[in-house]
Amino acid sequence: MQAPQPLHEPSDAVNSLPTATRLEVSSREVDSGETGAKLVALTFDAGSSAEPVPQILRALAERGLHCTFFLTGQWIERYPDSARQIAEAGHELGNHSWSHPAFTSLSDEQIREQLRRTEGIARRVCGRSTKPLFRPPFGARDERVRSVVAEEGYLTIYWTVDSWDSVKKDITPQMITDRVMRRIRPGAIVLMHCGSEATARALPQLLNALDAQGYRVVTVGELLSASGR
Repeated sequence: MQAPQPLHEPSDAVNSLPTATRLEVSSREVDSGETGAKLVALTFDAGSSAEPVPQILRALAERGLHCTFFLTGQWIERYPDSARQIAEAGHELGNHSWSHPAFTSLSDEQIREQLRRTEGIARRVCGRSTKPLFRPPFGARDERVRSVVAEEGYLTIYWTVDSWDSVKKDITPQMITDRVMRRIRPGAIVLMHCGSEATARALPQLLNALDAQGYRVVTVGELLSASGR
């Protein structure tokens, strides 16, 4: 296992975290935060459509919230305006690969190329780095994948709660809200998708439900910082 490496030196003006947070990167996997506070991180993976993005951003902006968006390089290339809007709204960026392959089926060098291409286009289009957060496509990861990813400067971020917005056919906004709220707990990382119209429509009621239960929505970086991770 790779030894932890502190990232985000103060001189790095284009890092993805909106605060001066330093996260330690290693081949470990993170699927939640360890905190007694009622903090949760809503995360949005972007690899298909960008049509729901304005509605998602509007719901978050109305409440003054920032979340974490894991972007594929091909998505940034196809939807540069949406990618810029996410970054300019102050949301945290993460690397979700270039073309969304299962990393367990790739060679070490192919993994590096996937990460580096996405980092390059994120810096060009968004003016921001995706480091140090990586979300494995399809959730496909193992010790080798996590080690190579860590060598590239990324910490593998999995999830606590899958909203099912990308896997359940004809899922409704109410079903998404109910599923997340049944499984939510302090420190949870919730998986959602930018391309899901149901998620965009569910988001206002989900945020209201979280607020009613005393939860505060934060970025993955903020969650891990609060957890001392």
